[in-house]
Amino acid sequence: MRMRMFCMVGVAVLAIATASNATILYDAGGFESPTFSLGSVDSQDSWVVDHTVGDVNGTSALVGDQSLLLQKDGSTGIVHRDFTASTTFVTLEFKMNVSVNAKRARIKVKSGGTEICVMGFGSHDFFAIGDGGAGNVTQYLGDWDKDHTYDIKIVADIAAQRYDFIVNGETLADDYYFSSAATQLDRIRYEAPDGGLDVRVDSLVISDVPEPATMVLLGLGSLAMLKRRKA
Repeated sequence: MRMRMFCMVGVAVLAIATASNATILYDAGGFESPTFSLGSVDSQDSWVVDHTVGDVNGTSALVGDQSLLLQKDGSTGIVHRDFTASTTFVTLEFKMNVSVNAKRARIKVKSGGTEICVMGFGSHDFFAIGDGGAGNVTQYLGDWDKDHTYDIKIVADIAAQRYDFIVNGETLADDYYFSSAATQLDRIRYEAPDGGLDVRVDSLVISDVPEPATMVLLGLGSLAMLKRRKA
């Protein structure tokens, strides 16, 4: 009996510790000073402006004093940053706000220059996922509204070649196929392809998750069983 209880405790502790032992692949630090200064984000903390506009801005910051801003004056704003490559799991978490309805804002997780996970704010005021690659067909998910800050979470399983798209804690897409085969993920890219809107991003953190969340459930389940036994 004691040996069985010891094993259950070991499983619970190991499961919870493993799931919480994520390695941070990149933390933008809220785009705050002193890492970032106001103005173009190009070359700041290894960010790259691919097209026209990408600024660190202190007006209407989503959190703190500064946010990443793709400001649109009729031109496309595109920025990206490479992060430490992962070959297992990748979890990306950030806040995002789009100022005008009926406009698009894309989020792309890439392997080098290859698009792997594609999703974002669709022009029909629905969240969208997919780009037509690898048999994918763009799907429209829950609706979104202008000037509302959303908590975005993307969880990619590289071995399974699938990812989840989670908004405000709700899973809008579960186990969606990668657009192309990938052995690692190493780049985040934000796009604002339409004119006349502001797209703000904040609180970006990217981590390498060594085990899926089911390990946490396993650990909590084991602890619950122990509690029932003691009762």
